[in-house]
Amino acid sequence: MTKASVNLQDLRRRIYVKAKAETTWRFWGMYVHVCKMETLREAYALAQNNDGAPGSDGVTFAAIEAQNRDRLDIVKAVDRVARAIVQHKTRVIDIDLRSYFDNIRHDRLLAKVARRLESKATANSQ
Repeated sequence: MTKASVNLQDLRRRIYVKAKAETTWRFWGMYVHVCKMETLREAYALAQNNDGAPGSDGVTFAAIEAQNRDRLDIVKAVDRVARAIVQHKTRVIDIDLRSYFDNIRHDRLLAKVARRLESKATANSQ
């Protein structure tokens, strides 16, 4: 059975509702949603329309557009993420909320995120 694709806004809403309704729920399988081409393209468009800042690599939207967005190596970035996951490099936090993260306890934030996300290895052991 093939499910209809879920747009990014709907996916975000579903995750938000589930997280608020069931505070002990552990999410798994998020990688599948993040790596869908339609999700990546929609996220790109949303970030661009919201005057998003350059990524951790410093590449701006103007630079991407100058290279022709269709040629953008999205799957290369996805492959890097996949390799990192295999190497158990699973913590990524890249949020632009001005100086919000300068004022919070990062150890507590990471502990809360870890409680809500479940890796495949953890799920298989339960």
